[in-house]
Amino acid sequence: MKTEWNLEVLYKGLDDPAYEADMKRFEEAQEEFAALYESVKDKKPEEAAEALLLKKEEVWGLLFKLDSYISLRHSVETENGELMAQENRLMRIANKNVETELAADKLIAKVEDVDALAEKSRVVAEYKNMILRKKQKEQYLLKEEVEANLVSVRSRNEESIGQMSVDEFISRVRGEIKSKKR
Repeated sequence: MKTEWNLEVLYKGLDDPAYEADMKRFEEAQEEFAALYESVKDKKPEEAAEALLLKKEEVWGLLFKLDSYISLRHSVETENGELMAQENRLMRIANKNVETELAADKLIAKVEDVDALAEKSRVVAEYKNMILRKKQKEQYLLKEEVEANLVSVRSRNEESIGQMSVDEFISRVRGEIKSKKR
């Protein structure tokens, strides 16, 4: 079993220009995503889905890369304050668009014939299963601002609400709504 890894594949350190460039690009991509959503929110979901999915892919790719680096370093350097500060910085940037991402997910979930759109679009075909899951879950989502607040609480990595984890809390809230709709 490998017990050591070399993170220089991602970045040479927090002072690596590539790290700061990716952090800046992540922030820009978040802003571009918000602008894109504003430009397509009144279009048919079938017209908006591909562009939203492509931009979302870029945003999440950068977030995953940056978060992986910070988290892996932080797992062995638990007292490193600069890593903690960078993790907070990353989450602040990521949380800026929570409401927009939820609204975009709801728009994507409104694609009526996913199979037909997937035949026309390679991007939609790649994300077909995700879109179908969003369609399935869409009926149980709360209003955008409530859902955004819940996601924001979870993404700030707060461990519990009382004796309950945040994910359990969100599941219970959604579950109560699901049972009331039946």
